[in-house]
Amino acid sequence: MTEIKNNFINWLLNQNRYIKKSICILVDTVLCIFSVWVSYYLRLGELVNIIEIFPLSIFPSILIFIGVFGLNGVYNQIFRFSGSFDLGRMTKIFIIYGALYFLTILILGSIPRTIGIIQPVLFYLFLMGTRIFVSNLLLTSLPSNETKLNCVFLIENNSQQISQLILKNNKDHNLVGFISDNSGLIGRKVMGKQVYPLIDLHRLKEKKNVSVVLIDLYNVSRQRKNELFRIITSYNLKIKAISNFEKNPNEFSDLNIVDLLGRSPVKPRANLLQKNVKNKIIAVTGAGGSIGSEIARQIISNKPQKLILIENSELALYQIFEELKSYLTTNNQLILIPILITISDKKGIDDIFKKYKIQTIYHAAAYKHVPIVEENIVQASINNIIGTKNLVEVSIKYKIETFVLISSDKAVRPTNFMGATKRLAELILQSKSLSGLSTKFAIVRFGNVLGSSGSVVPLFKKQLDLGGPLLITHKDIIRYFMT
Repeated sequence: MTEIKNNFINWLLNQNRYIKKSICILVDTVLCIFSVWVSYYLRLGELVNIIEIFPLSIFPSILIFIGVFGLNGVYNQIFRFSGSFDLGRMTKIFIIYGALYFLTILILGSIPRTIGIIQPVLFYLFLMGTRIFVSNLLLTSLPSNETKLNCVFLIENNSQQISQLILKNNKDHNLVGFISDNSGLIGRKVMGKQVYPLIDLHRLKEKKNVSVVLIDLYNVSRQRKNELFRIITSYNLKIKAISNFEKNPNEFSDLNIVDLLGRSPVKPRANLLQKNVKNKIIAVTGAGGSIGSEIARQIISNKPQKLILIENSELALYQIFEELKSYLTTNNQLILIPILITISDKKGIDDIFKKYKIQTIYHAAAYKHVPIVEENIVQASINNIIGTKNLVEVSIKYKIETFVLISSDKAVRPTNFMGATKRLAELILQSKSLSGLSTKFAIVRFGNVLGSSGSVVPLFKKQLDLGGPLLITHKDIIRYFMT
């Protein structure tokens, strides 16, 4: 019997949302019909023929409940969750349904008016009983608490209802309680769990073995996030967050590095982005790198006529080309061209510019890992200096409209060879920009870009994941990050 139940549960959970929704509507329809039939029995004291009462009693009830449920989004919620929030919401919906059904009975006139009162009550009891039964049936298939981490959920004013839905079926965490600094919530119980003050985190860690704090970051201000992170990390507890309840209501993940920024990300101005991109032929060197690939993504979203990806790594070029091909379905006019070449090959670069009549070039190709460049000075010079010189000369030859060099903050009074090569690349552009040429040369210095291959952040994260220690270049160093 247990095997049959588990097979049924697995089958049900593996169906797509439309099949699940159809099953639920079918079950509710059966319950609606059954409740009308039972209400006649309770009113008349005898069983009636369902076919006889279908046109005036059953059919209107089906139309009304499907309409009311549909307009109130009943079938858009996650049915395996059936907390007090669901109960309260369904009660309000059934009041609307009952009022409409009773009004319909009055208008029709040939049906006992008490049917309009008894049926909604029975339908409500049958439906909610079924919901709770199915919810409990599904929850029995979850792993035991012994395999879960003890956690508390941080309740903000807007997350109390969401917390009830999320945590009842969370497979990775065992909820031992809630925390909040809202005096109106502290001391209350949610889902039978106590709401503790935020300052009790240390006691919860010691007495209840809490190791994780779960947070709903939706609509939480940047200032509030920073305040919460500071308080929670002071107790040496791990933070996991849910950023998109609509897509993944059960998925808590480690904090994204962007969540830790002391400011909100600055949105770019669309008119400035499109000025040298929209309906133009664009080339990006180093297109497979972390910075070049992000530039390529931004370019695609601004509708160029043609995008040429220049890269000397076959794997990196393949990865960014395959990713960007997915954009072709929404921008059928775009032509995407991957080219495997090194920028030190001046003749090859010349052929590319001649063939494709490039209008704007973003030059992001560079060797930028300081320790590696220090050990490979010749190759770094050929790529970062000679390669830039080749691109500049070919751009002038074919009258490229705009040339943008992606430089580095390390080019400012360079203290290492990588910075020196980037400074020389800048000087090459600056010398040509003073020559009165038609090509516009521009330089932008990128700092420590979060998540880029040259950033220290991925290295720090790897060290922390391995349990430390966290290795830094100097105890007094200050790092500035950009997104």
